[in-house]
Amino acid sequence: MSAASTRRFICGRDDILDGGGVCALLDGEQVALFRVGEEVFALENFDPFSRANVMSRGLVGDLQGQLVVASPVYKQHFNLRTGRCLEDEAVALRTWTCGVLDGRVWVEPQPRRILGHNAGRRRRLVVVGNGMAAMRTVEQLLEQAPETYDITIFGAEPRGNYNRILLSPLLAGSVTREAIELHGLDWYRERGIALHVGDPVVAIDRLRRQVTSAAGAVAGYDRLLLATGSDPVRLGVPGQDLPGVFCFRSLDDVDGMIEEARGARRAVVIGAGLLGLEAACGLAKKGLAVTVVHIHDRVMDRQLDAEAAGLLRAGPGEAGAHCGDRGHATRRGRSARGWRAPSSRHRGGGRGHPSAHRTRARLRPDLRSRHSRRRHAADIRSGDLRRG
Repeated sequence: MSAASTRRFICGRDDILDGGGVCALLDGEQVALFRVGEEVFALENFDPFSRANVMSRGLVGDLQGQLVVASPVYKQHFNLRTGRCLEDEAVALRTWTCGVLDGRVWVEPQPRRILGHNAGRRRRLVVVGNGMAAMRTVEQLLEQAPETYDITIFGAEPRGNYNRILLSPLLAGSVTREAIELHGLDWYRERGIALHVGDPVVAIDRLRRQVTSAAGAVAGYDRLLLATGSDPVRLGVPGQDLPGVFCFRSLDDVDGMIEEARGARRAVVIGAGLLGLEAACGLAKKGLAVTVVHIHDRVMDRQLDAEAAGLLRAGPGEAGAHCGDRGHATRRGRSARGWRAPSSRHRGGGRGHPSAHRTRARLRPDLRSRHSRRRHAADIRSGDLRRG
């Protein structure tokens, strides 16, 4: 069978405006046809960035000496002859052999093979963040698509990945630092991952597709994953940056609290949510007299109703926390009702708010039941990355 006999005649050339496009159905698939002067081009109508069949409505023109069509959604530019994306060299639209015969546009039914200088090249994945969610995604990629990416990771903390959920037991002395480590530095090296520790990303250049770190390291990417986690809520009051005032977020925070607790007799924890109570229990286990300050009239108000919160307050435990009636925290630990928190060199900071109340409670020292429930909280979908 000759090549001419397989051609499919679609429309008249003059049915396509010069510099414009139309959409045709070829064997059940949408094909975008474009005309530039006497020449015609055929590309798939599916835009991989917006995931919509819209390419036939794109703008046709010349960019960097190449004939291109711009996606009408996110404006990526695709070469009309090769289908290659100018902004992301790893992405390409399929193209079809086409032409004009006796004023009619024809298209071969089978698309061309996608060829290019980067065929078979691993794509560059930059991950901003080295926490549990980021590393769970990287683990899944290494298991399901091990040859797809060259991976670069930037982490703000000066270490490998660790189990942040176990910071409370670490503060209480129930586990060791080694027990909470998930990925040591050797783990990254053995898998060919470029890891930048203690060096957060400070700039992203989407046009050049590269990131810059605080230390000046520059890394190009084809895919960028932002997994930076969250920052703790700060009080926004004078004195929050003084020595002995901590948030409860990182391994450095726990190290600071443990060191400060060695010479302290009292601690104040602002926030009676789950993390705040775990911090209070951990500090109480170290022999400190702990005062808990909270904004609402019951502990763990986001998780418990009044009855359950009352049961928690009344329950027996090895560790205790002292507070009193409802008040509002102001400067130097003094409430609007005149109550003053016991002074100490150590005040255990946590997630909180300037408005606070205080409650008297006997706290159960071991609240680790949540650990098993949250063990897979970092399992996030990596399907889009796995497919490249």
